[in-house]
Amino acid sequence: MMERQPKVACHPDQVAGFSPTPPFEIGEGALTTSSLSLHEKPPVVGEIRSGKDLGYRNKSHKWKWQPCAHCGKCRWVVLSKGVPVQKFCTDCISFAVSGKRHRRWRGGRYTIHSGYIVRKAPGHPNANRDGYVREHRLVMEKRLGRYLSPEEVVHHVNEDKTDNRIENLQLFANCNLHSKFHMTNK
Repeated sequence: MMERQPKVACHPDQVAGFSPTPPFEIGEGALTTSSLSLHEKPPVVGEIRSGKDLGYRNKSHKWKWQPCAHCGKCRWVVLSKGVPVQKFCTDCISFAVSGKRHRRWRGGRYTIHSGYIVRKAPGHPNANRDGYVREHRLVMEKRLGRYLSPEEVVHHVNEDKTDNRIENLQLFANCNLHSKFHMTNK
């Protein structure tokens, strides 16, 4: 886990990568002049300005110069009913709302549309693109002390896809053997 860096002064010239004349954008409603001219003093933390003063498209909104809650980098944040809309800068937002910090986190375990339970297993060789593996396969792998190959099939003896107790699981070397088992036990 990343350590939180101490808050830093938020003058634009102290922020890494700051240039007093940002690149110009082209297009309708785009910024045509710098929001901070060379003769203007830098904003102070907590300072509030209108969109018109900053040269933004929506001139009626109020904006606040505020540090990111994670890295301390300052930026203009739009206000909604006097409260800043964002706590984190665009660089830190993915860190701030992923995994256990996300408001919909349910412990890394949920039931998929096919009825199987999947569990978060980052770094697992058979995980899907989101890092989840079917729980019955994880239980069998733990019992065997090795990863299962993609050809191996884990069967639920009582045919309840959510019952992942080891005594309810049976391993087949491939899909054909699993199908033969179902054909002979009808």
